[in-house]
Amino acid sequence: MFVKAEDFVPDNPNLIKRNEPIFRGGRSKPHICGEVYTVGGKEVYVHPTYAPNGVSYIEMVKIKQRLKEQDFSGIVNFDSSTRNARIYIRGKVKHPDHNTIHLLGWHWVLMNTGNESKASWASVFLD
Repeated sequence: MFVKAEDFVPDNPNLIKRNEPIFRGGRSKPHICGEVYTVGGKEVYVHPTYAPNGVSYIEMVKIKQRLKEQDFSGIVNFDSSTRNARIYIRGKVKHPDHNTIHLLGWHWVLMNTGNESKASWASVFLD
């Protein structure tokens, strides 16, 4: 859900990300947002197979070490992401399950409360 953030102004406009995916983690389909600005949150490292919901730096190093010990010869690259940041978006919002929407001005992103059900115990909010 997107809530109009009437008085929001980014502290540092240089940190506005463009055409940025936001998603709950795991196998969720991302929304691609025209402009995204995040506040707070925790840095995590994401890999589609080994850490789809993100892990800490130390956990990432342990995963890589375990793969090395198992003689895994492939290169495993993790992407840096932010977990549970306060996210503001504006502009186009694209998603495969609905038409593109256009948000004028900044909007605060509120994650769907479906993640609170027992069936979605592994949901996180990643940017």
